[in-house]
Amino acid sequence: MKGFDGIAPLPPENDIGNVEYKSRLINPTFSRFLHLATQLKWRLREGQGEAIYKIGVEDDGTIAGLTAPEMEKSMDTLRKMAEEIGAKLILLNETIFTRSSGPTCEETKIFKEVLVQKLPDNRKLVDLRLAILGSAEAGKSTLCGVLTQGTLDNGQGKTRLNLFRFRHEFRSGKTSSICLDFVGFSSEGEVMNLLNTRVVTRQSRL
Repeated sequence: MKGFDGIAPLPPENDIGNVEYKSRLINPTFSRFLHLATQLKWRLREGQGEAIYKIGVEDDGTIAGLTAPEMEKSMDTLRKMAEEIGAKLILLNETIFTRSSGPTCEETKIFKEVLVQKLPDNRKLVDLRLAILGSAEAGKSTLCGVLTQGTLDNGQGKTRLNLFRFRHEFRSGKTSSICLDFVGFSSEGEVMNLLNTRVVTRQSRL
């Protein structure tokens, strides 16, 4: 299918990774729907619970777009796929292209990028650990304090005090051991640390 003139194509689709191209998702058969749901599970595993679907794109990266009715049906199918496996959709980007298809006619197509996000199991905690490394006095503890407490430092290392565990650390102003702190997010991506200090005990938190 021909893409729109002047619209740069995307790189060809990669079978590995969490990005999936779909030219359209309109009225799939039952067996086709099951295949699509299985494919979505694979992309979510590749992205550790997140996948990006580009709707209106050919496998070779050509952005052909869809008409408004076609896009509506395709999004409905993608929504059902997400519901089937316990995921949700978040629209990242919508682009509308218009070009002349005759002396008095214009052709309008739509291209969408959608984030598919796996909903956490109530019995399962999604735990992502991030290590911060650097030389002495580079500001590692201060950075951690700012991220976890939600307040800016005063320029003298005030926020790092929340990470100190031992008396000699308060005296010297330097951490002497590995520090561990939490940043909690709701299922909508909202930072929860400032709302309640019990980050890991709420089912709605990751």
